[in-house]
This record gives sequence, structure tokens and C-alpha cells, in this order.
Amino acid sequence: MHFSHTLRFIVLAALFSAATACTGLRGAGEAEKLYEINSTYETLGFRGTVTRHSVGTDFEYRVELTLTFLPDAPYNRVEEIHLTSCELSATTRQPPGHSWSLIQRSVQQLAFGLTKDEPTRHLPAFYIRLHKSAVSQADSVGLLVTDGHFGWPIPESLK
Repeated sequence: MHFSHTLRFIVLAALFSAATACTGLRGAGEAEKLYEINSTYETLGFRGTVTRHSVGTDFEYRVELTLTFLPDAPYNRVEEIHLTSCELSATTRQPPGHSWSLIQRSVQQLAFGLTKDEPTRHLPAFYIRLHKSAVSQADSVGLLVTDGHFGWPIPESLK
């Protein structure tokens, strides 16, 4: 009888393990979230995915994007783009007339350029984290790439 219970436990554990692998569950019973990115902001186009999964008290985001330089866009015109960082921010709305309030920001350093001669490039994949408590408090979670002067927000919500 004891062997039967042990075997049943092993089979159930294996089934649970297989089910969590299929559904992308990682720790704390939270499902992996996939965000499809397909947008533009002024002189930059963004295509790819951001995948969020649970790691202890954090959410870890894997960023996999292809960027396209759009030099003829009507706003934020530049001759070339040399990105220095990507920022992931959790923010909350404030009363009308006030700016958004920052809860947490994480920064990933970049050294990535786009020109008219090489307008489309794949950004090397990277990971960036926010605390789960910051994400749960936030009204908005989003990515922004910058060259230190201009900022190009990626207009998809990662909440």
C-alpha cells in the first residue's frame, strides 16, 4: 500500500511538472506572460517580444526586439540613433496637471546604433527586472530606449 501511495505521488509530481512546463509557470504559481511588440514611436519602429516570468520577489522581463530607424518621420528627427540604455519603469497616475509618479525604474545599458545605411537591426536579447510589488502598485509598466537626449517609449503596456 505504501508503495502505491509513493508511486501515485511520483506520477502526480511528474504530471504537475509537465503541466507547469507546458504553461510556462515559474515559481509562486504565476504564469509566464508574453507581450507581442509591433509599434512605432516617431523615428523608431519596434518589433518582437517581451516575456515576463516570476523569479522570487521580482518579475524578470526578457526583451527580444528588432528596431527600425525611420529617418523621415515628422517628429524627433535625427540623422542617426546611438542608444545608450533601455529603461523599464513602473509608474502611477497623479491628479490632473501633475506628471506620473515613478515607483521603480530598472536600467539596462546598451551600445546600439542605427543609421540610414543600416536602419534595421536586432537588439541583442537581455533581461531586466522589477519588484512584483512595484508592478502590482503601478498603473503603467513600460519600456523606453534612449540615447541620453531623446527617449523613444515602446507604446505597449507590460503591466
